[in-house]
Amino acid sequence: MSFFIYISFILIIAFSLSKSLKRDKRTFSVNKFLWIYVLIFWGVAPLFQYIFQQFPWNIQISKIAAFKANSLILLFIFVYSFFYKKFAGNSSPGTKSGLPIIPFRIKPFGIVLVLLIQTGILIFFYLNYGGIYFLRGEATGADVIGGSQAIHLIISQVFRAFSTIITVVLVINYKFNKSLPAFTVLLVSLIILLLTNFPLSIARYMAGAFYLAIFFVYKPAFKRKNIVVLGLIFLLLIVYPAISVLRNLSNIENFAYAGASVESFLSGDFDNYSTLSMTIQYVKEQGITFGRQLLGVLLFYVPRSIWPQKPVGSGAFVADSQNMVFTNISSPIVAEGYINFGLFGIFLFALIIAFITARFDTRFYRIGKLNFLKLYYPIFLGLIFFILRGDLMSSFAYSVSFAVAAIIFIKLVNPFINYKEI
Repeated sequence: MSFFIYISFILIIAFSLSKSLKRDKRTFSVNKFLWIYVLIFWGVAPLFQYIFQQFPWNIQISKIAAFKANSLILLFIFVYSFFYKKFAGNSSPGTKSGLPIIPFRIKPFGIVLVLLIQTGILIFFYLNYGGIYFLRGEATGADVIGGSQAIHLIISQVFRAFSTIITVVLVINYKFNKSLPAFTVLLVSLIILLLTNFPLSIARYMAGAFYLAIFFVYKPAFKRKNIVVLGLIFLLLIVYPAISVLRNLSNIENFAYAGASVESFLSGDFDNYSTLSMTIQYVKEQGITFGRQLLGVLLFYVPRSIWPQKPVGSGAFVADSQNMVFTNISSPIVAEGYINFGLFGIFLFALIIAFITARFDTRFYRIGKLNFLKLYYPIFLGLIFFILRGDLMSSFAYSVSFAVAAIIFIKLVNPFINYKEI
């Protein structure tokens, strides 16, 4: 059995690595980022955990359970790969700037308007959180808006994404209109953004999605296409675990403690394999939920005061079934599909992810005016990691919140954009 387990690990790692490094005229794509995630979180990390027999949350995974977990992962990635190829189409390499956006200039009044909005968002967080924080451990929480935690989270995430989108658009504006005024406006916006969404003061997925988006629009193409892939692999193996420690420090003096982050490779930061195995065990004992968990995802915005029996996230749901004290754990998209509909769920979720990813990758790279996808895609590049890691209830809620921010922004800023002839 061990032989087949190691063979399955090799298949996962080799297949995802080949897909990550596959030649592509695009330096960035959601598809590439998905394969990088699979490589690290579903391949390399679980392999080391299995070799050392040390799994996050101190669970025991038998050889049979490990083989089944690997089989489900392989099912997901093979189905995803097949349908991504079917759904993906030809795309344009973009304009001279590397962005598939018709060059534009934002009118002065539009510049003033977005900076005022961004400043207002900063004031909102300052008043609600009692200050500006540079480490997540410093935050003391905020007053709940409208008496609902769900509504409060949606509003706050929309605001955070809105502030980021403003900076993203001003980066693009500077690329198309390289001048001192455009640079000054961008610098002011970036400072406001850092005060609002400092990387170490917010969740890692959010920091990654926001600042990767800014980097992407500033430098959307490299001569060596795989430099981004290799850089991301380095970030996920080295920087990601370190941020786990730094973002929860209570003060700068404890910075040296970050050295202990090496232990994160066998800890909860890489717990997808453990939570998938726990989900497999739950389904074996209790059966699938026939979409109940998915219903909670789709109706995430409904307050529990209205729906007391509203499902919790799948990670917490499975952890509670195991009588775990700490329930804030991940639930990879493979586990989400399996707990809802079994093997069919894995097939279905892989197909849906393939459809969304292929459409985004294809349509974004078609040259056009600034629209919803041109704003949302840069953020979605990083957000795909959160969607794959789970749980789906949280990632879907934040994905929708960020999409709402992009929709509102494009409606607001469109009247103040002048496009240039190309």
